[in-house]
Amino acid sequence: MSIRLIANWSALSAFWIAGGFAQTIQYIVPDAMPSLPYSFGVMFPNEIKTIDVSVTARGTKFNQTGIPASAPPASSLKGQMQQALANLDTAMHELHSSKMDIAKLNIKFAGYSYDQVQMLGDLLEEYFIIRNTSKELRYPPVRTLVGMESLGDEKRLVEIDATLFDPKSKPEMLMNQGIEIPDDYGTHGSTLLIGGITAMNKSHVVKGLNSMRTQAQTSLEHMDLVLSQAGASRGDVKAIHVFYTPKPGTDAGDRAQAEKLLREELKKYFGDNTEGPKVTLQADVVNCSPYLRVLVDAQASVRARPAPKA
Repeated sequence: MSIRLIANWSALSAFWIAGGFAQTIQYIVPDAMPSLPYSFGVMFPNEIKTIDVSVTARGTKFNQTGIPASAPPASSLKGQMQQALANLDTAMHELHSSKMDIAKLNIKFAGYSYDQVQMLGDLLEEYFIIRNTSKELRYPPVRTLVGMESLGDEKRLVEIDATLFDPKSKPEMLMNQGIEIPDDYGTHGSTLLIGGITAMNKSHVVKGLNSMRTQAQTSLEHMDLVLSQAGASRGDVKAIHVFYTPKPGTDAGDRAQAEKLLREELKKYFGDNTEGPKVTLQADVVNCSPYLRVLVDAQASVRARPAPKA
């Protein structure tokens, strides 16, 4: 399955709960990275559980349950994206959840044009308008958006994998149920989800236009910024997924060259630690990304923080 990568970016925000507790959900965008209405990272305490939801125009799957769509898939990408978002709403209704509980989105679509990317971005901005009601307070989920030559079914044009916070595990829900929240809540370690990391800087300049090695190095440096702001380090990364686009006539002209190069850079980045992260590389056999050739997703486990003093 071939892939064409397009990046996502974000703005910094945090969610505070009532009752004087510590910050529980934090969306992360370092100052040196592009500021757009999508986050590069989201960190939350391990006490908050997540639910994975798979969505297409045909329906949704979650918790070993499937909800079929009420209408056949549309024939256009825009139509299927609108159906998929409506189906996501249906799943969240069943889970007693909402858009505010969406932590991360991974979106794959069949196509590679800038117009398609812009159209999908416009639909997502409209969908999340409730989370972007002011410039001072934003709750943007992490997002990775990649275009693909095919999704394995010629009639399937878009797939969404959503990570939701399980509302039953959130502190405010527990409080509403009369469950006392311990003083050391959030001090037993956190999960950090990272997405859409590329070689694009704050000024939207891509470092290493014709060098996959440079883009890989810069993308990993940018991931360092997210890890640092979350209080994490390279050793905390448990899994990393790298989307990449080979380009003829460059340092990674084909898939074999690109994979060798990326593994070399990942080894430099993580060192010789035999307990390093699980690595997944996913390539595009068609050169349809002239600028962004590397995109990084990752998951980290952030070490426990000291309990607050009385």
